[in-house]
Amino acid sequence: MTAERIDYKTLRDFELGISANLQTTEENLQKLCPLGEVECFKLVLEESDIQRVFLCTAPDFATYTKNQSFRLIDTCEAARNDPTVSCLLSKNVDLSKSNKWAPVFISPNYDKGSLVAFDGNHRLMAHFLMHEGTKGVQAFLLVHQNTIDWPWFPDNAK
Repeated sequence: MTAERIDYKTLRDFELGISANLQTTEENLQKLCPLGEVECFKLVLEESDIQRVFLCTAPDFATYTKNQSFRLIDTCEAARNDPTVSCLLSKNVDLSKSNKWAPVFISPNYDKGSLVAFDGNHRLMAHFLMHEGTKGVQAFLLVHQNTIDWPWFPDNAK
């Protein structure tokens, strides 16, 4: 993946611009990861990054992955039945064409370990179902060592 360091304000402006469902101002995340200690990046994923990408543990996402793994690579056909995913599929979502709807990941380290989708889980599933990979996906990343303690960080991603 390629990574460009950005300031938190750039990430926050992006979240506000798309009216993200879950934002980095979320109370539980801010308690774990004080904003003065986070690092932020703008990313372009490579195909090999698919091994690092996980969905968050929001209630429905486990059912959309094989063996409830939360791994994007394990996204199954059942995800097509999710109304949001279905809508995105009908719009031919392609996260490599623009960062307009880029997912936001959290991770304890930007260059190794898991990338957990903080916002954009539905967009990632739709992209994967259409394109079967992560090559060229544009994204944002918030890095702090305590992100693994966030309640929606999958245990198998730690």
